[in-house]
Amino acid sequence: MTEIDREARTFELKLVNESGRFYTGRITGREIAMNEQTGVVVYLTDDDRVLVYDGAQADVMTVMNPDTELEGLLSPGEYAAAMAALGISVVVDL
Repeated sequence: MTEIDREARTFELKLVNESGRFYTGRITGREIAMNEQTGVVVYLTDDDRVLVYDGAQADVMTVMNPDTELEGLLSPGEYAAAMAALGISVVVDL
C-alpha cells in the first residue's frame, strides 16, 4: 500500500465529458487510498466530499456512502486505510 497524503493539496485530474471532450478537473484535498492494480484513487476534498477517480475511464464520481461504496473498489488494506482516514471503523472479511 502506498503512503497516503497527510496534507491538503491541489490535484489535476484528466477527465472526459459525455461528448467525448477531454478536460482537466481540479480538486483540493488529500489522497486517502489508491488501488495500484486498477489505478483508482480516492480523495477526501477540503469540503469533506469523497471522490473516486478512475484514470482508465477518465471519470470521477462522488461517493455518498464510503463505507459501502468503496469496499469493492479497493483491496482490504486499501479500504481499511481509506476508512481510517475518514474516521470510520470497519471490519473487513478476509
